[in-house]
Amino acid sequence: MPYSVSERADIIVKALQVFRNRLENAIDSDSLNDFLKELNIELDQTNNPAYASYNRRAKILVLGALAGKKKDYILCAKRLGVDEQNLEFYDYEEMKTFNTEKLRYSSAVSDIICGPMPHKVAGIGDYSSFITLLKDNPSEYPKVYLATANESIKLTINNFTQGLLQTRYMEKFGDNK
Repeated sequence: MPYSVSERADIIVKALQVFRNRLENAIDSDSLNDFLKELNIELDQTNNPAYASYNRRAKILVLGALAGKKKDYILCAKRLGVDEQNLEFYDYEEMKTFNTEKLRYSSAVSDIICGPMPHKVAGIGDYSSFITLLKDNPSEYPKVYLATANESIKLTINNFTQGLLQTRYMEKFGDNK
């Protein structure tokens, strides 16, 4: 039986309300783990369901200005076993219009390596910067590594390498896995 657009919207709203009520009841009654198991959602080591299901196609975002050439960062990642297809680079200018909301509860992105970027980015609300938003809401966003050198934010090949080694991606799929 085909449903009209408005009928489908009504069904979705009702289903989401039922789901939300069940989820809140599970949280309130300390049965969240059982509820998540019913849905085939596994928690990772940080008890974060948002990233428990990422796979080898998960992306590592590299956000902000690079101190060197992009091809050198890609080569560095390849040497560590990270395929270029698993990396997405957004430079300083691209960050000005970057949609931060696409990262919230994303299982497509496992990690973010942050370099210098504009303080104001679309979708950060009242937060002073995108980095502050990420750090203040770790359960809603991918794991964040802030690249620093000489006590300032700087994305060098060296701290990019250190960041990659600390990613969830490498924890799960590194060469020794």
